[in-house]
Amino acid sequence: MINPVRNFMVGEKEEDKGSSGLIIPKGGSDTFEAYKVISVGPDADEYEVNDVVIFPEDQVNKILYKGKTYNLLCAEFVSAKVSE
Repeated sequence: MINPVRNFMVGEKEEDKGSSGLIIPKGGSDTFEAYKVISVGPDADEYEVNDVVIFPEDQVNKILYKGKTYNLLCAEFVSAKVSE
């Protein structure tokens, strides 16, 4: 597991589910994506694990560590937080 520092978070890309429950991956020209927060740095204090945030795709730092890809997100660039 990657433990972020400062105002960074680690997130997993969320996928949209259609009304039938089928997963429909985002793609194409979308510039913003939804990420589920799986770990939070000490200075990203307005976010918690399991929050879903909207984040610009071009600001995601992808890290490959021990065969797994992690998405490192800077809290400064979060555009919105999803509330259910």
